[in-house]
Amino acid sequence: MDSRHEDALRRIRQADKAWSDDGHEPELFRLHHRGGMESHIDHPRWDRAWAVPSEHTIDDLEEMGYLRVEPHFDKRRSFVLTPDGRRKAEEPTGGSSYTDAERQEYAKKADAELALAIETFFGQVGNETFTADDLAAAVPMPKFEITAAVHWLRLAHAEGKVSPAGGGWRVNVDGSGPTFHVRVVPAKARDQLSGPIYALDLTEAEVLEKFVAPYQERLALSWDDRTLSSYRKPKIGRLYESGAETVARIRESLKHSTMVHVPNQAEELFFDKTVQDVTEQYIGPDEPLKVDPELAPTGRLARPGGKKKIFLVHGHSRKDELARFLERSTGVDVTILEEQPGRGRTIIEKFEGEAGGAAFAVVLLTADDVGAAMDEQANLRPRARQNVVLELGYFVGRIGRENVVALHDPEVELPSDYTGVEYVPLDGDWKHKLMTELGAAGFDVKHPGS
Repeated sequence: MDSRHEDALRRIRQADKAWSDDGHEPELFRLHHRGGMESHIDHPRWDRAWAVPSEHTIDDLEEMGYLRVEPHFDKRRSFVLTPDGRRKAEEPTGGSSYTDAERQEYAKKADAELALAIETFFGQVGNETFTADDLAAAVPMPKFEITAAVHWLRLAHAEGKVSPAGGGWRVNVDGSGPTFHVRVVPAKARDQLSGPIYALDLTEAEVLEKFVAPYQERLALSWDDRTLSSYRKPKIGRLYESGAETVARIRESLKHSTMVHVPNQAEELFFDKTVQDVTEQYIGPDEPLKVDPELAPTGRLARPGGKKKIFLVHGHSRKDELARFLERSTGVDVTILEEQPGRGRTIIEKFEGEAGGAAFAVVLLTADDVGAAMDEQANLRPRARQNVVLELGYFVGRIGRENVVALHDPEVELPSDYTGVEYVPLDGDWKHKLMTELGAAGFDVKHPGS
């Protein structure tokens, strides 16, 4: 977080707190543009003399988890602070005679002493139910009162050390594992109309397969009958109770809170202080997590760190010529289904397994079949095989139209419902056009003749 983010977050919190201190419920902030470079923030306590953050700064703060932003199609933004945003805005930014290193060393030492005292208490209570008051009374450290005890219990809960029980807390001794929740925000405006994708109560293996791997491989992401070909970095949360239990507890706490109303159960989970944000553990800021192949079904995930794959869909002719041309021009492995081992799988299982790690698909529509409408049987036209058309549709849905090119014999009748797919006739400069599309998709290509 740089100075522009800190300044914006501090001003937003200052206005938010002034409004709340007057006894009001939290109010939305609205960023408006008047045209050109002029913009302003609409909020009852926003001072017009303050610098107005840009929409990019607002979006960055949302990515950091400090704001909740309603999607817009232009530069406007409507947003509120999250609990993490309020805490971050109130952190000290300096002002004492100590150096940053001295302050950090002091805080580290104090936290270590406090953590030891809390762990000692956990060991003493065993499996007995206890309250935040019990913890506050047992820890002999200055300023460790009920508020601090609640904060540390929430941290311990997020780490799986304690769980809510009978109106209090209990130390986890049964080794029960965590559950994960994932939030994915669409990048395209038309997809934002349906809101983010939320997936609740997942296992770690499901998170790795369904969200981490597609993001790393730049593949389309599918969940709950929705598919996104373009989306922001998934946010991954972890806690040690189910989503339903968490929502019930949050709703009860909201009755006595000034927290802004949130629209659904999934949003409530990500506003809860006890859900630990573990995104960076699974999708780091620079190096993506190397997915453990033991956690993924055999053949479903491409191995991170390897070359991107091109999947070649074909009929009866020209596949060998095209496959060798692709390999020479891109240096990338080309997957042809019939050349892959079966390993006891059915045809559809084999196809799903081998196609799952593809970053791009080239579909070869050659004149292998003929067909016509029932009332035009005398006018048969050349068509591609039915399995080729089916697999074309599969890849359009899985990795997006922008990552699919269909090469076709000039006389072949083309499928009518795949508007937006790049159709390239197999005549003239089709090789150059194919390399142009692969280059736009991020492949290093060598054009014919170069």
